[in-house]
Amino acid sequence: MNIRVRWFSVLALLCSATIVTISCSRTIDTNYSINKTRDSANPMSQDEFIAAVGQDTYNEWVTALGQDNMNLLQYGAGISNVIELINSVPDVMKLVSVLQPPHPMGIDTIVDLLNQTDNHIRNGRFHNSPSGSTDTIAKVANLINGVENVQALKNLVAAAKDNNNTSCPDIICTPAYATNRITRLGLLLATVDEAQNTMPDIINQVMLQESPPSSGTYITNPSGQDTLIKVVNQMNDPEKMAIIVSGVQAGVGLSNLSGILLNLEDGGSCIGSGATTRFDCETGGFVWTQCANGLDTDKTACESAAPNGIS
Repeated sequence: MNIRVRWFSVLALLCSATIVTISCSRTIDTNYSINKTRDSANPMSQDEFIAAVGQDTYNEWVTALGQDNMNLLQYGAGISNVIELINSVPDVMKLVSVLQPPHPMGIDTIVDLLNQTDNHIRNGRFHNSPSGSTDTIAKVANLINGVENVQALKNLVAAAKDNNNTSCPDIICTPAYATNRITRLGLLLATVDEAQNTMPDIINQVMLQESPPSSGTYITNPSGQDTLIKVVNQMNDPEKMAIIVSGVQAGVGLSNLSGILLNLEDGGSCIGSGATTRFDCETGGFVWTQCANGLDTDKTACESAAPNGIS
C-alpha cells in the first residue's frame, strides 16, 4: 500500500471513528431561530429592509439576483437573518457571487445550509467537539469572509455528495447525518469553532493557489480541490472532522495539516470524458475511476482486471 493510500486511510479513520458518546438531548434557542419566528409573525416591510441594509446594497442585490430570488431568500431564512448576513459580509459582491455561476450555491442551497446549520446548533449532539458560538450567521459569514476566492467554496458545495454509508450505528448517526449532503455540511459548520478560522484557512491553503505568487489573486488548485472534496465526501461523521479542524492551531499545525492534504494526490481518470480532475469529471455528469485500467469502478472488478490495481 503506498503512502497516499495510507494517509487517506488515516484521515478516514479519524473522521469516521465510531466513538459512542451518549448525551442528554437538548434544544436551545438561537438568534437565528428567534428571528425566523418573529419575522413569521410580524414580517418586516420592504422599506424597513432597505433601511437596514442601505439603498445601494439593496440595489446591488436586486440587480444581481432579481427581486423574486431576493424574496425567496427572505422567506426561507427570515428577513432579519438576511439583514444580519448581508451586514456581516462587508464585500457585497463576494456574498452575491456565492449565488451566481459558475457552480452557484443557489437560493435554495444557501437557505438550506443556513437552516441546517442552525438546526444542528439547536438540536445537535456535540460529542466532545468544540462548537464555538451558537451564532448561525456568524459561522456562515466567517466562512464566506475567510475564503480568498468564493469559487472554492461553491465548488466544494457543488461536488458534495450524499453519503449512503449504512455502517454507522444509529446511536451515532441518524439517517440525515449519514446521508444528505447539505445536512452533513451544516453539521460540520455547526460544530467547527469559527473563532479559530481554520476551516476557511484550510480551503485557502488546499483548494486555492496564489497566482502569480504574492499577487493577492487566488485561483483554484485542481489537485488540492479534488483531495479536499474527496475527504469531505468520505467522512461518515462530520463532527469527527470538526474535532480535527477546530483542534488545529494556526501557524505550523495548520500548515502541517494542509501539507498532508496537498500531498494526497487523487490519481485516476474520467470514464467517457477527457476531464483531467475528479471535480470537472463528476460535476460534468461522468464517473471518476482510480482503477489502473481506466474502466472499472468496483474494487473487486478492478483488482481482477488487467492492468489491475488502484492508482
